[in-house]
Amino acid sequence: MIGDRIKLARLANALSLQDLADALEEEGLKITRAALSKFETGKLTPNNMWLDAMARVFTFDKCFFFREDYPDIDIHFFQEQNTIQKRESELQAYLQIKLEQQILVDRLLQTQYEPFAPQQISPEFDTCQTAIDALTQTLREQWGNRSQPISSVTGILESNGWYVFEIPPLFEIEAVAGIERNTMRPFLCFSYDENTDKTRFNILKSVGYAFISGQSPEELEEMCCKFSRAVLLPAQAISHELISSFSPDYWPLTLLKRRY
Repeated sequence: MIGDRIKLARLANALSLQDLADALEEEGLKITRAALSKFETGKLTPNNMWLDAMARVFTFDKCFFFREDYPDIDIHFFQEQNTIQKRESELQAYLQIKLEQQILVDRLLQTQYEPFAPQQISPEFDTCQTAIDALTQTLREQWGNRSQPISSVTGILESNGWYVFEIPPLFEIEAVAGIERNTMRPFLCFSYDENTDKTRFNILKSVGYAFISGQSPEELEEMCCKFSRAVLLPAQAISHELISSFSPDYWPLTLLKRRY
């Protein structure tokens, strides 16, 4: 078991065996890739000195290697992407550790949510906007803000049972969403962009894949873009504001966009 946890932590940090050997050498412990491989396969058992050093490299508490009551994790992505396939094993390991942490916290706090089982829509691409507007309006009502401005996209998701966490830039992923099938809790991981609007857009675009299915990857991606825009800029609220106080100036329109 200790070996499995070492491998999981190494992959979650996107380290090769040589990378880990080099990092341990910086901690003052020299080891070969072959010896590390034996640690991971259980052919050798690392002593406390090695585990202390690895805990420092991974920035984990040493108990990470010893717990026996970690929850089983079964990850399903709402969308399969090339960016996921690039580092799939490392991403799976990273998500497993993050979801383990979240689920253990829920157990301690006795937090419970209804299983996530959305009814997907599958509109025709040429006429999908009306269906997407109706879907996002329903979601906004379920999420508790109807046509009001969204102060925090991640806050809305978390308050509605989503696990949300940041993902390191090394994975080169803007945002990805899925579900942990043992708990039936959805999750969203994302990386910050310098442009806050783009970060919010990418988050909701990934969420869209949980609610929309399409005929081709290209059409589905565009429909999820429409979903993101419709959540951020609900047609009914925007129409009302533009009719009551329309201004063609750049800044009033920019401020209006930012509100939602």
